[in-house]
Amino acid sequence: MNSRLTYLVAFCLLFCQALTAQKAYPINVVTQVAPPHSGLLSDMVAPGFNKLAVTMILNDANEVSYQTRLRLTIEGPGILIQTNPNAIFSPISLGYAVPKQLISADLAPYLDLNNLVFSGITKQEYLELGGLPDGLYNFCFEAVDFD
Repeated sequence: MNSRLTYLVAFCLLFCQALTAQKAYPINVVTQVAPPHSGLLSDMVAPGFNKLAVTMILNDANEVSYQTRLRLTIEGPGILIQTNPNAIFSPISLGYAVPKQLISADLAPYLDLNNLVFSGITKQEYLELGGLPDGLYNFCFEAVDFD
């Protein structure tokens, strides 16, 4: 399962970076994940390990500062897990052209099972399996307007 998750993370990094590299988006989001991977979302944000990091840069010169939050989407074989639109997160403040890095502790609320909506697998099945089933998954963080 670890080798499959390694491929998944590599794919995610390439896919997400390609999406955010477009100039039409005012915020670039780059996700960094350090191996090894277990399939448990909580392992990605375990305290002290900093296996997951997101760097955000506001590229819109018309905005001196901007309030945003992240939206996480995990797609796999017949599975879709997304940030619950009703979940409450603290705003992330960005300044123009100033990189903002979020590490595991900052990202933990986004991978909290109570803040996710499961489709194709239930939260209970996820817990019973001890993580995501084997397969390739696409993890993508997107910056969305806080309001």
